[in-house]
Amino acid sequence: MNGETDKWKLEAQKQAAGAGELRIKIAEHLEELRVRITDLKEMEHPENDDMSATIIKWKISQLKKEEEWMESLLRADKKNTWKSHIE
Repeated sequence: MNGETDKWKLEAQKQAAGAGELRIKIAEHLEELRVRITDLKEMEHPENDDMSATIIKWKISQLKKEEEWMESLLRADKKNTWKSHIE
């Protein structure tokens, strides 16, 4: 092997490691979001006043949007993995 090939392989390994670390951080954040959503759902009670109920529902909806976005990042990464091998 020549030096240029070795440099290319080393750079590819660095990129793969970085992508793996990012996926781990995304997955950890996704789990944190799910815990927060569960906690908020437990706070939903019929005896809450209208304002409190509205705020809780709004927070849940915002967290669910973020959850969906984070999930789409993880799915998109899996779908596009093959592209990185041919580019």
